[in-house]
Amino acid sequence: MTEIDLRRVLTLNEAAARWKLADGATVRKAIERKRFKTHEIRKSGSIWLISLDGMERVFGPEPEGGNHK
Repeated sequence: MTEIDLRRVLTLNEAAARWKLADGATVRKAIERKRFKTHEIRKSGSIWLISLDGMERVFGPEPEGGNHK
């Protein structure tokens, strides 16, 4: 069985905070514009989930001092 590190999966708001974006709308627009690959995003109910790898590919490396725990 493959192990998945859930610390590498973010909600829109978590991703926006870590990349110092105003809010999740910027990430949502990237989803709408199909900038993410299908394996990098998933909608669970009303919540979008995004892989850390996808964020790095679309928005570049996480800024220094990103809000991650």
